[in-house]
Amino acid sequence: MCSTRPKDWSKWFPLAEYWYNTNFHSSLKLTPFEALYGYRPQHLPGISYLKEVQTKAKELVQHKQQLTKVIKDNLALAHERMKKFADQSRTDKSFAIEDYVFLKLQSYRKNSIALRKHLKLAAKFYGPFKVVEKIGAMAYKL
Repeated sequence: MCSTRPKDWSKWFPLAEYWYNTNFHSSLKLTPFEALYGYRPQHLPGISYLKEVQTKAKELVQHKQQLTKVIKDNLALAHERMKKFADQSRTDKSFAIEDYVFLKLQSYRKNSIALRKHLKLAAKFYGPFKVVEKIGAMAYKL
């Protein structure tokens, strides 16, 4: 948002905030506005509604629509970039029941397994553990 017009970012920020809060979020299954207030937000009127309105208002709405398009494009590019970097470290692994696997724990969980004086020397993987049940797509009971 800032790279295309760096001097105008302060004018664009409220519109970017509005756009973000009125867009559907897959995790919420609705918009943040709707989650907060309980009803759908009103969207900015289109040009078709402004046939009888002064040209200044028409120019303002056109400008806001252009800004909205730039913001949507920039957020879409950012989303693609984040997805690309997140997908680089993803791997598809599946295990069958009765397989033996090693378990990787977060650093704060390692203390409950074995208390060590120097945590950086602690084991990164624990196991092997036997897979007892497949719970979800990537979740297993060990």
